[in-house]
Amino acid sequence: MRRIPPWFLWLAWTVGSALAFGVMMYTGLLLSDMVSIDFWHSWLLPVLFVASSFATGLALVLAFGVLASGGKRSTSCCLWKASGFVGIAEALVVILFFCNRYGYSDAARASCDMLFTGDLAGFFWTGVVGCGMLVPLVLHALHRSAHNEAFVFAASAGVLVGGFFVRFCIVGAALYSPLAIGGFA
Repeated sequence: MRRIPPWFLWLAWTVGSALAFGVMMYTGLLLSDMVSIDFWHSWLLPVLFVASSFATGLALVLAFGVLASGGKRSTSCCLWKASGFVGIAEALVVILFFCNRYGYSDAARASCDMLFTGDLAGFFWTGVVGCGMLVPLVLHALHRSAHNEAFVFAASAGVLVGGFFVRFCIVGAALYSPLAIGGFA
């Protein structure tokens, strides 16, 4: 099996990131402009979608690199480090988003509660927090001492699963806000 050149991985990540940025920024802007859903109506939603798209795009490139090399040490050190920083940035944006939404309105708080303790809590805590953030963070820490491509692949798979559940949870937790028209409640 031939080794994938690091420049090709960087090129794939750069092109994929640019395309992902456009698609996810548009999706985040579209959802954040829906004033009837307080949970989505935030400037942080497009930022969250963009951060998640960068993380999942980079994870896909890393996973592809491991699979294409047959598990031999092929991962670009810079891409691996970048994925750690992007993952931390995404986690911070998730925290900021939920802090912002929890205090915004009763409907937005109810959406947050649905994710924290309600019907979607299992998807949120297992998919988003566990698979998408904690597992990759732990594997990044372990990879520093034992350079194992299985850690890279597992962390990348976790980020991809987490990226799916970020979108699933954000869309699934949407609750409509009550509409008040001209003094009528």
